[in-house]
Amino acid sequence: MRAVVVFGALVVALASCGSPGAVSLKMVAPDRVSSHSGSQMVLPVTAQLRNDRKESIKLMAGTPCAVFSWQVLSMDGEPVEAEPNRLCAQVVASQTLKSGEQTGSRYEILLTRNLYSSGRSYRLAYKFWGYPGEHIFIVK
Repeated sequence: MRAVVVFGALVVALASCGSPGAVSLKMVAPDRVSSHSGSQMVLPVTAQLRNDRKESIKLMAGTPCAVFSWQVLSMDGEPVEAEPNRLCAQVVASQTLKSGEQTGSRYEILLTRNLYSSGRSYRLAYKFWGYPGEHIFIVK
C-alpha cells in the first residue's frame, strides 16, 4: 500500500512494506524547496517507522550513519545528487521495535543548488532502517 497525502506545502508519504501487519514507513517533508539564496538548499525531512506486526522486530544498520541514506533522482530516474560520505563510528546500529511502537528521526538534507533547475520536480529516494521510500519535491 502506498498513499501520498498533501497538506498545503507539506507532503506525508506512507508506504507499507509487505502485507497487513507489516512495518509502515512514513516521511514528512515539504513538497517545495527554495533555490533563491546560497549555494545549498535545505530539505528538512522526518522519517518514521511503525511496527504493525504482532511481534517485536530488530532494526539493524551497518553503522549509525546508515540508519538514514538518500539520493536525489530526476523524474526520469537519472542520478542528480547522493548523500556525501561521512566519517562514522564503525559500530552496528540496532534497535528493537515492539509491536505497535514507532521510531523516527528528523534530518536536514543539504542539496547543492547548482545541480537543480527551478520549476523542475525531483525524486528523493531514501532508506530508513533499511526500508525504502520516495518523496517528490519541486525546486522553486
